[in-house]
Amino acid sequence: MNIKDPEVHAMARELAARHGTTVTDAVRRALAAELERSPGPSALKLQDAFYDDDGLPV
Repeated sequence: MNIKDPEVHAMARELAARHGTTVTDAVRRALAAELERSPGPSALKLQDAFYDDDGLPV
């Protein structure tokens, strides 16, 4: 991922500094935490909507 927005990049660096980790790890943790908080179907559940029980497209 290449963050081109300078403000977002600065936020990621700040988050990393606060946690004493790399920018990559800080973003990974933040995204994982958001996914845990956000209800909604997973990618696998969305994918399942396109295939029947035999694995064929519906």
